[in-house]
Amino acid sequence: MSRKLEALNLKVVSEIDNGHTLVNLCSNGMTVVICTDDRVFNLTEIMQNHAAMKKLAAGEKKLVLTFAGKKTSINSEARKYLSLGLHSEFTQAEAFVLQSLGQRILALVYIKLRRPIVPTNYFSKAEKAMEWLKKQK
Repeated sequence: MSRKLEALNLKVVSEIDNGHTLVNLCSNGMTVVICTDDRVFNLTEIMQNHAAMKKLAAGEKKLVLTFAGKKTSINSEARKYLSLGLHSEFTQAEAFVLQSLGQRILALVYIKLRRPIVPTNYFSKAEKAMEWLKKQK
């Protein structure tokens, strides 16, 4: 189990490994997404992650906690896809745990300009992200 999940006392009940991302369904019903380091995610990879999230959600909307990897970003095609909000079918709210200034700038632009359909926020600490997600129920 990931140290990130252990630190938050989250128990994985199901996991899908996309090679670039681990998508976990936890015993509390939350989906936790852990992205690899040193990667620029493209549209295909984001769609693979969404397919995994949808499969684990099994027809329900889940709270999603996403950990960005170190030096991880997303390309413009994938950002445009995300702004369509197709993941709202299986996402109730999403919190991102970010590790760099560049990631925070991208997140700020995404949230302020693209105005995601699902409640979305970003944090530097996982505990704060969890607190925010619990308020979105």
